[in-house]
Amino acid sequence: MKTEKYKIKRPDDILPLFEFLKKREVEYFYILLLDGAHNVIQKKMITKGILNRTLVHPREVYREAIRRNAASIVAVHNHPSGNSVMSQEDIAVTNTLRDAGEIIGIRLMDHIVVAEDGHYSALQNLLL
Repeated sequence: MKTEKYKIKRPDDILPLFEFLKKREVEYFYILLLDGAHNVIQKKMITKGILNRTLVHPREVYREAIRRNAASIVAVHNHPSGNSVMSQEDIAVTNTLRDAGEIIGIRLMDHIVVAEDGHYSALQNLLL
């Protein structure tokens, strides 16, 4: 799906951009860079991990957001296990990214996990 002029109004709007992740055998971590009107500026892969883990650091996540003058980001990763529920490690990463974003002025709008059984939104589950 084309991201150019694609507007994010709610978490479900993000899912068509990441359907391909449901079938991946290892974890991938992406971000969507959004402008002030929540239009997608860019979809960027940050890291590719192993079967059940990937390393994510705020420096890598926010580097492109700063370079592209994004107003906010949405983090998205997959769970190859097929279970979309966030792990404690996922929640910790979400908190770290939220805090880093507050410091630099680029809001983490959501962190979404996609998997065979559906998706999990930190925003919809009151984690953000």
